[in-house]
Amino acid sequence: MMNFFRVATPAGPVAGAEESQDALTRCIDRLREIIEAETRILKQGGHVDFDALNQRKTHALLEFLQVSRTAPPQSASLVAERVQSLRRLLSENAQLLERRLQATQEITDLIVHHIRESESDGTYSVRSSGVTRK
Repeated sequence: MMNFFRVATPAGPVAGAEESQDALTRCIDRLREIIEAETRILKQGGHVDFDALNQRKTHALLEFLQVSRTAPPQSASLVAERVQSLRRLLSENAQLLERRLQATQEITDLIVHHIRESESDGTYSVRSSGVTRK
Protein backbone atom coordinates (compact mmCIF):
# COMPACT_ATOMS: atom_id res chain seq x y z
CA MET A 1 0.00 0.00 0.00
CA MET A 2 1.25 3.45 -0.89
CA ASN A 3 2.12 5.82 1.89
CA PHE A 4 -0.28 8.74 1.43
CA PHE A 5 0.38 10.18 4.84
CA ARG A 6 3.96 11.34 4.49
CA VAL A 7 3.92 15.12 4.12
CA ALA A 8 7.53 16.14 4.68
CA THR A 9 10.16 14.90 2.25
CA PRO A 10 13.91 15.34 2.03
CA ALA A 11 13.34 17.86 -0.78
CA GLY A 12 11.64 20.26 1.66
CA PRO A 13 8.18 21.67 2.37
CA VAL A 14 7.34 22.51 -1.26
CA ALA A 15 7.76 18.91 -2.34
CA GLY A 16 5.78 17.86 0.73
CA ALA A 17 2.94 20.20 -0.23
CA GLU A 18 2.94 18.84 -3.78
CA GLU A 19 2.94 15.26 -2.50
CA SER A 20 0.13 16.10 -0.10
CA GLN A 21 -1.88 17.72 -2.89
CA ASP A 22 -1.37 14.63 -5.05
CA ALA A 23 -2.53 12.38 -2.21
CA LEU A 24 -5.63 14.54 -1.64
CA THR A 25 -6.35 14.55 -5.36
CA ARG A 26 -6.12 10.76 -5.51
CA CYS A 27 -8.45 10.42 -2.52
CA ILE A 28 -11.01 12.81 -4.04
CA ASP A 29 -10.80 10.99 -7.37
CA ARG A 30 -11.42 7.64 -5.64
CA LEU A 31 -14.45 9.05 -3.81
CA ARG A 32 -15.69 10.52 -7.07
CA GLU A 33 -15.37 7.18 -8.90
CA ILE A 34 -17.37 5.39 -6.21
CA ILE A 35 -20.12 8.03 -6.13
CA GLU A 36 -20.28 8.16 -9.95
CA ALA A 37 -20.68 4.37 -10.08
CA GLU A 38 -23.50 4.46 -7.54
CA THR A 39 -25.18 7.38 -9.30
CA ARG A 40 -24.97 5.61 -12.66
CA ILE A 41 -26.60 2.47 -11.20
CA LEU A 42 -29.33 4.54 -9.53
CA LYS A 43 -30.09 6.36 -12.79
CA GLN A 44 -30.31 3.06 -14.68
CA GLY A 45 -32.62 1.62 -12.04
CA GLY A 46 -30.43 -1.41 -11.55
CA HIS A 47 -29.72 -3.42 -8.42
CA VAL A 48 -27.46 -1.56 -6.03
CA ASP A 49 -25.26 -3.49 -3.64
CA PHE A 50 -25.50 -0.85 -0.92
CA ASP A 51 -23.40 -2.86 1.52
CA ALA A 52 -20.45 -3.08 -0.87
CA LEU A 53 -20.76 0.55 -1.97
CA ASN A 54 -21.06 1.81 1.60
CA GLN A 55 -17.98 -0.17 2.57
CA ARG A 56 -16.03 1.34 -0.34
CA LYS A 57 -17.28 4.85 0.47
CA THR A 58 -16.42 4.47 4.14
CA HIS A 59 -12.92 3.28 3.35
CA ALA A 60 -12.32 6.07 0.81
CA LEU A 61 -13.69 8.71 3.20
CA LEU A 62 -11.52 7.47 6.04
CA GLU A 63 -8.49 7.63 3.78
CA PHE A 64 -9.43 11.15 2.69
CA LEU A 65 -9.82 12.29 6.30
CA GLN A 66 -6.44 10.86 7.26
CA VAL A 67 -4.71 12.50 4.32
CA SER A 68 -6.47 15.83 4.81
CA ARG A 69 -5.45 15.97 8.48
CA THR A 70 -1.77 15.70 7.60
CA ALA A 71 -1.90 18.04 4.63
CA PRO A 72 -0.49 21.56 4.90
CA PRO A 73 -3.11 24.35 4.78
CA GLN A 74 -2.19 25.41 1.23
CA SER A 75 -3.25 21.97 -0.05
CA ALA A 76 -6.90 22.76 0.67
CA SER A 77 -6.93 25.71 -1.68
CA LEU A 78 -5.18 23.70 -4.38
CA VAL A 79 -7.85 20.97 -4.42
CA ALA A 80 -10.83 23.26 -3.74
CA GLU A 81 -12.23 22.91 -7.28
CA ARG A 82 -12.17 19.11 -7.05
CA VAL A 83 -13.90 19.24 -3.67
CA GLN A 84 -16.62 21.51 -5.10
CA SER A 85 -17.13 19.13 -8.00
CA LEU A 86 -17.39 16.23 -5.56
CA ARG A 87 -19.98 18.16 -3.53
CA ARG A 88 -22.12 18.68 -6.63
CA LEU A 89 -21.89 14.98 -7.45
CA LEU A 90 -22.80 14.07 -3.86
CA SER A 91 -25.82 16.37 -4.02
CA GLU A 92 -27.09 14.67 -7.18
CA ASN A 93 -26.41 11.26 -5.63
CA ALA A 94 -28.31 12.21 -2.47
CA GLN A 95 -31.34 13.28 -4.52
CA LEU A 96 -31.35 9.96 -6.39
CA LEU A 97 -31.02 8.02 -3.14
CA GLU A 98 -33.89 10.04 -1.63
CA ARG A 99 -36.12 9.27 -4.64
CA ARG A 100 -35.27 5.59 -4.40
CA LEU A 101 -36.06 5.58 -0.69
CA GLN A 102 -39.39 7.32 -1.30
CA ALA A 103 -40.31 4.85 -4.04
CA THR A 104 -39.40 1.95 -1.78
CA GLN A 105 -41.55 3.41 0.99
CA GLU A 106 -44.51 3.84 -1.38
CA ILE A 107 -44.22 0.24 -2.55
CA THR A 108 -43.97 -0.96 1.03
CA ASP A 109 -47.07 1.05 1.98
CA LEU A 110 -49.02 -0.47 -0.93
CA ILE A 111 -47.99 -4.01 0.01
CA VAL A 112 -48.90 -3.48 3.66
CA HIS A 113 -52.26 -1.99 2.66
CA HIS A 114 -53.10 -4.92 0.39
CA ILE A 115 -52.03 -7.48 2.99
CA ARG A 116 -54.25 -5.82 5.59
CA GLU A 117 -57.17 -5.73 3.17
CA SER A 118 -56.75 -9.39 2.24
CA GLU A 119 -56.62 -10.43 5.91
CA SER A 120 -59.62 -8.35 6.92
CA ASP A 121 -63.11 -9.83 6.95
CA GLY A 122 -64.58 -6.35 6.44
CA THR A 123 -66.11 -6.07 9.90
CA TYR A 124 -64.45 -2.79 10.75
CA SER A 125 -63.88 -1.41 7.27
CA VAL A 126 -65.36 1.87 6.08
CA ARG A 127 -67.22 0.08 3.26
CA SER A 128 -69.16 -2.15 5.66
CA SER A 129 -70.98 0.84 7.14
CA GLY A 130 -72.24 2.03 3.78
CA VAL A 131 -69.72 4.89 3.51
CA THR A 132 -67.70 4.94 0.32
CA ARG A 133 -64.16 6.15 -0.05
CA LYS A 134 -63.30 9.02 -2.33
